[in-house]
Amino acid sequence: MSKKAYWSGFWGIIVAGFITRLISLCPYGFFCDVPQQLRAMQANTFFLFFPGYVPLQLVFWGLTQCGLGHFQSMWLISLACGMGSMFYVALAARKAVGEEFSLLAAAVMAFGILPVYFSVAGASYMTDMLCVSGMLFHGWDFLQTRKARSFYLTLAWLCFGIMMRPLSASFCAAGLAVLLWYGRDLRAVFVSVLALALTVAAYTAISVHYYGSLAALLNSSSSHSNQLASWDWKSMVSNLARVGIYPIYGFHIWLIFIVWVARKNWAFKKSRQLLYLTALAGPYFIVLARYIPHAGFYCLLIPALVLLPACFLPPVPSGSVRLFSRVGALFVTIAACQWLLIRPVPTTNLATGAANAYVLQYSRSGIKEGMFETLASIMFKNNLNTNLISPERVNALLDGGR
Repeated sequence: MSKKAYWSGFWGIIVAGFITRLISLCPYGFFCDVPQQLRAMQANTFFLFFPGYVPLQLVFWGLTQCGLGHFQSMWLISLACGMGSMFYVALAARKAVGEEFSLLAAAVMAFGILPVYFSVAGASYMTDMLCVSGMLFHGWDFLQTRKARSFYLTLAWLCFGIMMRPLSASFCAAGLAVLLWYGRDLRAVFVSVLALALTVAAYTAISVHYYGSLAALLNSSSSHSNQLASWDWKSMVSNLARVGIYPIYGFHIWLIFIVWVARKNWAFKKSRQLLYLTALAGPYFIVLARYIPHAGFYCLLIPALVLLPACFLPPVPSGSVRLFSRVGALFVTIAACQWLLIRPVPTTNLATGAANAYVLQYSRSGIKEGMFETLASIMFKNNLNTNLISPERVNALLDGGR
């Protein structure tokens, strides 16, 4: 493939992915804790009843000082993180395999329903996606070149992730440990420990100011720790089901492609890259078996899932152009149908509530109608047989459920 053809295809996919997101923007903030974050910013408290990621909320607030509305600032950040992740994943795929695979990876990131959904929902999960995308690109570059600059950029993205969402991004530290093991550089170890300590200290200092005390900040995570510590077979079965439902529904053909590539090229696997990717995403994936309320928690894993075939594909594999184009065309066709044609159904019973919560809400109609599994549950409990809840009704239901 010529450079001109590659870059034409690259920018064509980027622009198409951007347009897909622009035509799918949320009408208002409804997803998960977004309404609570909006109220916290409007009240100028930045306090939530769980670790509210105060540094990220301050970024949102800073954008409002430039004339944006509170929710506009939130979806602008999620959109920027989504686009940045797309760039990083495509460039990592190009460096690891070649230009044809780069275009394929870019298409999966551009049109996959979960990357699109969370790019426009205004939630904080896209910071996880950008963190992992940056760590994969620079970490793989470090494994190939041993450039100190690549290692420190990987470290910088980990610090970014911890500042934005510490309870999830902290699991990515295992990936950094792999780089330190291969690098065998005491200076890098010292700088890493120092940078991570300063990051945690900065996050704590900023957050304690708004939570009032360190004890209040730590207590805000009790609901998460209690869920991980408790054991209930019904919730465990539900969690395990969702561990499979979200990637199967969101990545379908891509999962089949991963299995095919891994089986065909297992003997040629890039062991260091595979170990790094596994360490980066594996610990967090294990935790999701015990705690996975919704698909947003998959944002951290999506870049690793998209780049997983690169651990088995040789650079510029022979005969790959036709295969990659077919896989890409099939994936994009299915994803476009899912995103544009599927609609949530009225929540009238447990089956329709589950269908909306796990599958149907992740669509353009789901975005426009303000669907979310928590709200679907509230609708069901309150016998609300309608797809749309007004922003005022959302606030009333959430306030009443506290």
